[in-house]
Amino acid sequence: YRPPEIFFGDRYYTFKVDIWSTACTIYELLTGKLLFEGSSDIEVVSRIFEVLGTPTVDEWPECEEMPCYLPFSEIKGTGLQIDDPRTNDFLLKMLQLNPKNRS
Repeated sequence: YRPPEIFFGDRYYTFKVDIWSTACTIYELLTGKLLFEGSSDIEVVSRIFEVLGTPTVDEWPECEEMPCYLPFSEIKGTGLQIDDPRTNDFLLKMLQLNPKNRS
């Protein structure tokens, strides 16, 4: 349950990584499925972007400066597909891709 900045080599992260992991855990408890399942780091990041959309440089300017950053094709994202809109919105806020914007 690692956010993209960890996959991209960010070594300086905060409690916001724990918020991301908590959102993934809540999703799994609610649905019985892994949110971002993959057998490799690149596959997991691809899955993250498939669900949440690819961040733009405007949304997350620091991403291109990370040591292991890889560009991905722009994807809009499918969303979480949770029936309860309040739960869906809550988890999406926890999973914002720009770590500086997570609250």
